[in-house]
Amino acid sequence: MNGVVHEIVSASAPITETCNITSSGWAGRVEWCGGEVRDSLGVYSCVSPFTLASSVVDGAVVCDNVAGVTDVSFGLAASSTGRASLWWNQPEGPNRGFRYESGQYVIDWKGNGTFPHCGVTSLQGDSWSHRVTWHTGPSALSPVVVAKLSKFFRDTAATKTLTIQLYTPDATPFYLDEIEVVIRYIDSTGVQRMELIGSGASGQFGSSRTVLSTSAKTWTANGVANYSAEKMELTTAYAIKQNSEISAHVILKASRSPTITFYVSPEIEVA
Repeated sequence: MNGVVHEIVSASAPITETCNITSSGWAGRVEWCGGEVRDSLGVYSCVSPFTLASSVVDGAVVCDNVAGVTDVSFGLAASSTGRASLWWNQPEGPNRGFRYESGQYVIDWKGNGTFPHCGVTSLQGDSWSHRVTWHTGPSALSPVVVAKLSKFFRDTAATKTLTIQLYTPDATPFYLDEIEVVIRYIDSTGVQRMELIGSGASGQFGSSRTVLSTSAKTWTANGVANYSAEKMELTTAYAIKQNSEISAHVILKASRSPTITFYVSPEIEVA
């Protein structure tokens, strides 16, 4: 479907799906890259050009840079084994956003300023953060990487404190044995280093667990109530090489039922 333009002549309502996948045995992949969904009068847009039946457990759908599409979502059921997935990417235009959805987790962002954020802006000037939906899929034996962050380090080589800012629900404590961050960087001698923010998953079964640290970072809530700022941080053991990349992988190592939602700032803070 690459480059396809789907036009409704004189639409009288929001445009509905053009592809409805209902067969439970479907295990294929559908991609729509480039193109547009449009109303000839320019009045209505399309929330999602695809629907996926809940019985589909293996198929994959990609919707990449299709103009006129505003917010693709399937609401896939939580599952540790289902392989159905959605990948939606809209980097430009008035409906900027991204969503990856699976039975293990969901991560998305919107460019319309409706998510909580702590002041980080995109290249287009949008205030944004990653929203993560934590399902039952991750576990101590099957951890899931839900976010990959990076930062280009330009300063003089030195040891640095790296911080990942989170916005988490007050009613749900987050423990270092169930969420961790793997930090990778190159030290001043050119050696690749990896360090961990977190603790062993075995702590989930103990009586003494460590909650995430409270952060002084100010988040703009945008209507998301009863959340607070927390952080995950470490001071590197080695000096970080000048003009090199720092990466951070946020990993979930425990199941959550009922599902919870939290927010991750996209910036690795360096101090």
